[in-house]
Amino acid sequence: MVAGKHERQMNTTASIQGTMAALIDELFFIAFFLSHYFSLGDALNGQ
Repeated sequence: MVAGKHERQMNTTASIQGTMAALIDELFFIAFFLSHYFSLGDALNGQ
């Protein structure tokens, strides 16, 4: 009983960590995309 409960808790923790990692990846991608987009815009405006 205890082992099963502990195992389920571990799975929940792992899924939460996986979700957090995916969110962080998304945020980095968005930040990377926006920084490129704005630097490209600055380059075009500078011309």
